[in-house]
Amino acid sequence: MKTIKLYTLLLFALSFITCFAQQHKPMWHVSRDFIINDYDIDTDSGVVYAGGDFPLYMYNGDTQYRDNLIAINAKTGALLPFNPFTNYYKKVNAVLCHNGKIYLAGAPEKAPYYVEVYNRDGTVASSFTSSFASITKVTAMVAVGSRIYVLGSFTDNTNAIFYTAVLDETSGKLIRVDQAFEGFEAKKIVGTDNKLLLLSDEYLRVYNRATYALLNEIPLNNYGIPATDFIMVDDTAYVTGAFSLNGKDNQGCLKFDVSQTTPMNWTFGYANPCTVKDTLYNASCGKYYPYDNGVSTIAANGSDIYVGGQIGYA
Repeated sequence: MKTIKLYTLLLFALSFITCFAQQHKPMWHVSRDFIINDYDIDTDSGVVYAGGDFPLYMYNGDTQYRDNLIAINAKTGALLPFNPFTNYYKKVNAVLCHNGKIYLAGAPEKAPYYVEVYNRDGTVASSFTSSFASITKVTAMVAVGSRIYVLGSFTDNTNAIFYTAVLDETSGKLIRVDQAFEGFEAKKIVGTDNKLLLLSDEYLRVYNRATYALLNEIPLNNYGIPATDFIMVDDTAYVTGAFSLNGKDNQGCLKFDVSQTTPMNWTFGYANPCTVKDTLYNASCGKYYPYDNGVSTIAANGSDIYVGGQIGYA
């Protein structure tokens, strides 16, 4: 799962910033807004793939072009020669590394939509684009078992609109499942051994992974919206956003038993110990302070939880 790869992502981000200076390769042309929409890590090869909207070339005796997609060695930060696209207009909205392949999807304004699978050498392994009549938006892509789930906005050959597409990982065949599941417009999906969980701005829905039957709906809009991200640890969901709970605002994260609809008794913050003098906020020792809202992403690594965003103290 992408969410448990935060340490490597941080290393990737630092390496990406520094690799050009270390190798003395100045960027001669980069898009004005360097936008990375998604990334994933091929753990077997130790390569980070990141896609978005960033035409780029670098020059150091030879020209190295990259069209909205880069591959970087996760340990060294070295830019790798992976560059399967032939033009700048093919934007990348979602990236997935799965079973030695790189799955890419996009719905750019000035180029045809696509869902494609690439080998590590940059050659095309297969295209799943024909599984759809149209794609107008792609927001995320994840593998759960032998199925690929793509979030966005799609139509099939009957012009039916749906927002969660289920594809066979090998053939790319569109697998039609429960219409209520397909019709839920989500921003993130996480799979467990027996459940699928989909997050929107207002709800976290829990589905049976085998039958796609709705098991539970957690009304996050009761606590403030939009929800921004979530992770699963066993049957517990940690959901980030700008929430209010028990009369307290600025709650950046809530914890749920996914079989229930109300948050668990859990605090997301820090206790200022008596050995620390907080001169900036004049905090008294032993007092509890919640982390302010502005939490936009969350990840877990073992028993540790990491959050990111514009986090302050309430």
